[in-house]
Amino acid sequence: MHIICIRSLQGNKFTGPIPSVIGLMQALAVLDLSYNQLSGPIPSILGNLSYTEKLYMQGNRLTGTIPPELGNMSTLHYLELNDNQLTGSIPSELGKLTGLYDLNLANNSLEGPIPNNISSCVNLNSFNAHGNKLNGTIPRSLCKLESMTSLNLSSNHLSGPIPIELSRINNLDILDLSCNMITGPIPSAIGSLEHLLKLNLSKNALVGFIPAEFGNLRSIGEIDLSNNHLGGLIPQELGMLQNLMLLKLENNNITGDVSSLMNCFSLNTLNISFNNLAGVVPTDNNFSRFSPDSFLGNPGLCGYWLASCRSSSHQDKPQISKAAILGIALGGLVILLMILIAVCRPHSPPVFKDISVSKPVSNVPPKLVILNMNMALHVYEDIMRMTENLSEKYIIGYGASSTVYKCVLKNCRPV
Repeated sequence: MHIICIRSLQGNKFTGPIPSVIGLMQALAVLDLSYNQLSGPIPSILGNLSYTEKLYMQGNRLTGTIPPELGNMSTLHYLELNDNQLTGSIPSELGKLTGLYDLNLANNSLEGPIPNNISSCVNLNSFNAHGNKLNGTIPRSLCKLESMTSLNLSSNHLSGPIPIELSRINNLDILDLSCNMITGPIPSAIGSLEHLLKLNLSKNALVGFIPAEFGNLRSIGEIDLSNNHLGGLIPQELGMLQNLMLLKLENNNITGDVSSLMNCFSLNTLNISFNNLAGVVPTDNNFSRFSPDSFLGNPGLCGYWLASCRSSSHQDKPQISKAAILGIALGGLVILLMILIAVCRPHSPPVFKDISVSKPVSNVPPKLVILNMNMALHVYEDIMRMTENLSEKYIIGYGASSTVYKCVLKNCRPV
């Protein structure tokens, strides 16, 4: 039997339903009808393609349910049905595809729970059911898929806790459970997934703390835990994640400071806005890359560009009582009045007392003050001669600081 590959049908503009006659071509190894405008249901007769390894039907307008007969395609490795309009549930018969590597059902309208026997696809490497309406809990049996590297169940209606059993999928690189209704804490065992590159648990209803065990995720490049109800501190262990490039923790109830992230030198995308963080935002190391929008909505968080820092710093100062304010005001007023008095007070020149000697001592002549009374000023020698060297007979009185003499001048005027 000759094996036939049909590749030329991909990326055309074919419309209408898929011809059922294709199901009679059992020798097909690859059937690629992707990215056309095909509509209608998937023919159940395709289950007869027992030699087909790759079935690509993504990017069309297919409707209806996934035929359970596809579980009979025993050699199928790749099943791509994403980006259509498929409804109904995921058929449990797909669990018979033990050789399946890649199952992509994303961006349809599938409902109901994820079948437990999907775990029978033991070689499954990637399972993508993003963007459907799946409900129920995440099957614990998925831990049997030890070869799986990518699990994407985001944007569904899944509820319940994150199964701790997922931590047994040791080769997991991508775990995306975002945009669901998952509750409970984050299992600390997730930290044992040492090959994990991307972890997205955002937009759920998770509670509790960020596990310190995340410090063991040495290969992790992206962590998104935003839009949950997480509390507690940012673990110091996150600072050991040298390959971490994206960290989103916004819209939680996380407390403490951000100092633990200073050593994440590869971090270039950070959003910790709208939490209850406090303290000073560093400006060195990797923190110089982040915009102020990364820190909004944390009233206690302080940075030179944060208005909240300035307002919160004023709130942190001790309040001054009204009595203290009044005392300061009165004291200032008194000081002001004293300054005004000092400035406005007239300054009198200093008074120097004239110390006179009433009588001459030895041969030193006494100091003589002459009141000329608008008369001619006579020289010292004339005065001394006319008073006989200030003889006592010329004394006419004594004052508190001097002795008064009388003298008749040459012009017969008394002095």
